[in-house]
Amino acid sequence: MLEHRALRLLLVLSIVNGLVCTIAPAYILLRPGGDEAPVGDLVWIAAIIAVALTPVAGAALWLVLRPRLRAMRESRQTRRLVGRIVAEETVDTAFQPIVDLRRGRVIGAEALSRFPVEPARSPDAWFAAAHSVGQGLALEEVTLRRSLRRAFGLPNGCYVALNVSPSMLTSGRLVPLLHQSGFPLARVVVEVTEHTSIEDYTQVVSARAELKDLGVRLAVDDAGAGYASLRHILALAPDLIKIDRSLISGVDTDPIRRSMVSAVAMFALQSGASLVAEGVETTGELEALRGLGIESAQGFLIGRPSTDAHQWAEWRAPLAAARPAAVLG
Repeated sequence: MLEHRALRLLLVLSIVNGLVCTIAPAYILLRPGGDEAPVGDLVWIAAIIAVALTPVAGAALWLVLRPRLRAMRESRQTRRLVGRIVAEETVDTAFQPIVDLRRGRVIGAEALSRFPVEPARSPDAWFAAAHSVGQGLALEEVTLRRSLRRAFGLPNGCYVALNVSPSMLTSGRLVPLLHQSGFPLARVVVEVTEHTSIEDYTQVVSARAELKDLGVRLAVDDAGAGYASLRHILALAPDLIKIDRSLISGVDTDPIRRSMVSAVAMFALQSGASLVAEGVETTGELEALRGLGIESAQGFLIGRPSTDAHQWAEWRAPLAAARPAAVLG
């Protein structure tokens, strides 16, 4: 707001200064009223001051405009880079295994986008950049198509979890995309990230009902972090609730975290939703989650995200019941 006021003030001063620089010399040259004109000296003084201040006004205007011009340049560059990714589909998919803690088997995999392009940015940064230039849905559509194509390499019966923004969910693009992929819809889980605020749940609930009719399951991602996760869960009635790493970290040693995870587990039991613990990194955390009745989990201890289809094939084998984390590496 302050920047806008400064810019308006500088523009007005620059216009007035320009007018003085134009009118004053003309007045002096034409000398209306002759040499004895009473305002002659004042016009000379105004002309000299205006000419002297012109570079100062220009420099001040440039200092105010420079951040805006830089932002415009960066926006054009971002639009060009994202447009190239969308056009050439230069995106890859890594899958991270999700394990059933009771049976010791991989039952699903979360699709995570990777962008092998320059400049190097995290996936979140690329998606944020795309949304900033109005190409968020286009980029999301490309990554979803790529993930579904790659998902055919997963073991039979293994579901694929796709991260989907509320905007994509309500855009009308998702269902046609799922049908066109040819991937079995009963093996698709749509994860709605909890970090994105939803102002109006009406369209989201309607889209959720359409997916349910198709046999597609819905998960609330990152429950316990960011915006009102409880409201998401209550409004969307998800089939799966994914507990965020912030609650899982240290759950074996922190009684408060343990109580919170236990409360989520009780809520899930009452609502009929399944639970997935995210970001499991220690055997202590894993054993604590088992003790709390958490059905499934994912994390670096269980298996790191991989783009290698040969590694996905190894997930067909059951995991060791005593040490499910050590097998996937």
